[in-house]
Amino acid sequence: MMLLLAACAQAATIEGEIYEWSSLSVLTDIIVEVNSTPKQTFVSKDGSYSFSLPPGSYEINAAYDDGLSAKETVEVRMDGDFRIDLLLVPQFVEEDILEGADELGVDKELRIPGIKRPEKQEQWGLGDTVYLLVPLLALLGAIIALKYIRSTKPDRGPLPEDLDEVIALLRKRGGRMNQKELRIEMNQSESKMSLMVTDLEDRGLVKRVKRGRANMIRFVEKK
Repeated sequence: MMLLLAACAQAATIEGEIYEWSSLSVLTDIIVEVNSTPKQTFVSKDGSYSFSLPPGSYEINAAYDDGLSAKETVEVRMDGDFRIDLLLVPQFVEEDILEGADELGVDKELRIPGIKRPEKQEQWGLGDTVYLLVPLLALLGAIIALKYIRSTKPDRGPLPEDLDEVIALLRKRGGRMNQKELRIEMNQSESKMSLMVTDLEDRGLVKRVKRGRANMIRFVEKK
């Protein structure tokens, strides 16, 4: 009993919000699980989740009925409150990507809308290759089209030269970048880059989403 109470006293709170990969909008009605002992399951109705975990290594999984999922590895070393946002991305027909679907209680067939997984065969034929390439090429075309649309949107309002360079770089990279990559491209210090991103957030030009230990910066076109 004393050991159990000691473990509970050292528990950390892991919490965050759940976002959709393309629009960074908050998703609701999401199943989130963590492989603690015993396993914890959280059904998010408002797009947020929270777990209490003792020290150790864990894997947080989230699934959405539109074929989106997320997986984050977490190592808890001390008690406290920690924020880890989950970014749900589409999953395709690859065993390493679909691994863990049974544990989440998600039908693997439903994780790929409109696509049925081919039966395992001893030989891989041309038809099987085309079968997989069609949805991948469709997704690639959608991403290229999205990047083109965002790159052609005009700037609105005057900006300082350094902030204007950040917006231009985000447009060039399709409207989103990892903050660390953005800092390296801009050749700025970590503190300076953080202040620049905060300034752009205050102007309503970018949105910062935390994913694991990194920040994802997304350009937001003012209307």
